Amino acid sequence: MGEILKKRIEYLTGKIAPKETLKKLEQECEDILKQYKENKTLIEENEKRVLVERVRDSYKKILTLGVAYNTENSVYYKDELLFVIAHEVLQNNYENYYNLESIEHTNWWQWEIGYPLLLNDILILFLERLEKDLIDKIIDVTRYFLPDERYLGNNPVAMHPSGSPLRPATGGNLIDTCKIMFLRGALLNSLEICQKAVESISETLEIISEKHVETLSNRDGFYADGSFIQHGFIPYAGTYGNVLLSGIAEIIYLVDEKLRDKIDTKKICERVYSSFEPLFFKGAITDIVNGRAITRDGNDHQIGHEVINSLLLLAHGVDEENRVKLLEIAKESCL
Repeated sequence: MGEILKKRIEYLTGKIAPKETLKKLEQECEDILKQYKENKTLIEENEKRVLVERVRDSYKKILTLGVAYNTENSVYYKDELLFVIAHEVLQNNYENYYNLESIEHTNWWQWEIGYPLLLNDILILFLERLEKDLIDKIIDVTRYFLPDERYLGNNPVAMHPSGSPLRPATGGNLIDTCKIMFLRGALLNSLEICQKAVESISETLEIISEKHVETLSNRDGFYADGSFIQHGFIPYAGTYGNVLLSGIAEIIYLVDEKLRDKIDTKKICERVYSSFEPLFFKGAITDIVNGRAITRDGNDHQIGHEVINSLLLLAHGVDEENRVKLLEIAKESCL
């Protein structure tokens, strides 16, 4: 498990960051340090953003601090103040916002996926410095809200607009929950948890049969015509589809050969060729497969570049024939 944690830190930091990336990272840290002097919670008073989003923003800030803290060529490498701030924010958020007494409100996704994704990486980045008691308490909370990668709404205080919270995790959401469980397993030194998370990946790669679409959740995933659907009927290859693609690529990057054999890398490449490659145009992914993401910051080129990044990462963990083909797609998509 130690090797997985080490590789995760390498993935998050990029080992030795390029100058432009490093400059951006250090500027973000400088901004966070300035904000900390005025507000030690790092939770902004922002009327445009609801509380659950502002709490998540605070986690994102200490994740940034954690990346800088572990980036060797950063001026903030092993800077004690960064750890102190991260520790204070983790403790404050645990005591006031995200704990075993909390009740889901506003948006279920933050509680079951958004916070746990960030907290796993934060714990990994500061693992050597954080006391075991705080680590255990935070993992207990993420496990309370998401005990099993196969289901969402699987906790006593779950909410969902449908009124029926408990439901199967599908598509991009299932890969997010698999990643949460996989990294939780690494933190807990549990091969069993990691293996179970990896085995759940295969479900997302099967072609959806038109005979089994009686419910919205049964419709999420890949189709024979190359479509990728999420939320029952929305073409979502550029966003949820890329969450699925990048999440699988990240896990493949982290696992050893024994666990990698449990992931059908040839099948995920087949899905790339049928469901992603045809959508590229000069580095962009057409907005017709980006769902509600077209209303957010960013554009079709940004989403296209994110998919290309996923292809480059995936290329590290597949056979030589598919590696070459994935790299060719990435190159041609930017011409």
